[in-house]
Amino acid sequence: MQTRSNLNSIRHPFETVVPGSFYLCTLNPKTQFANMKKMTTTLMMAVFGLFLFSCGGDSTSETKSTEVKTGDAIDASGTYNLDAGESSLNWTGHMLKVGGVSLYNHHGTLDFEKGRVEMANGQIVEGTFVVDMTSITPTDNNFTPEEGRTKEKLIGHLTSGDFFAVENYPTATLEITGMEGGKVMGDMTIRGKTNPVIINGFEMDTDGDMMRTKGILTLDRQKFDVAFKMGVQDKVLSDDVDLEFNVVFNKSNLGI
Repeated sequence: MQTRSNLNSIRHPFETVVPGSFYLCTLNPKTQFANMKKMTTTLMMAVFGLFLFSCGGDSTSETKSTEVKTGDAIDASGTYNLDAGESSLNWTGHMLKVGGVSLYNHHGTLDFEKGRVEMANGQIVEGTFVVDMTSITPTDNNFTPEEGRTKEKLIGHLTSGDFFAVENYPTATLEITGMEGGKVMGDMTIRGKTNPVIINGFEMDTDGDMMRTKGILTLDRQKFDVAFKMGVQDKVLSDDVDLEFNVVFNKSNLGI
């Protein structure tokens, strides 16, 4: 039987203890059964409440649009090179995501190394992006230094072999394969694993030689072997990792 100290020693990769951890004392069988029944009812009500919460509000917020809004980019053609100084890439990792609602998360930034797209009549024909995985930087405040859960410790976990293994895989790449039926498609490579991906909520517009794009890419981390070695700790993490980008391109910049 696990004791309270045993349970409190379990930490998930984000170093957060799940609130309301339960344990059974050495009670008689009838009392144990009663306690288990109460806990089961409480958990069921909590999950049901989360389900209701996730289904409430504006239903469109839970539906990821794949409609491409081209704005003034309808006639854009040629090579557009990424302006790394004006572009941003934000990530969000979730814990216990239920019905699209995350009970807890960490978020932060990554840096682009370089990138480019080839345009033809306002459509992306192909493109390449390289992300510096050693630049992982948390920007949230979900830390408790007094309990040993610090930003530096999270960075250590994310860059380790349990997650992105940046020492062996310092970069990630995205190869855009084209646009079709309102979708932007590509192949993402992380930790040497390549999987097809779709960019949602994609928008782009041009201003002279400058082009701006934005969108959201949700990755299944398990497909890229981004998983904590201890199964129990890995289970409390959502498989979804959200990447939100705002990218500025310019025809006059040197690219790949």
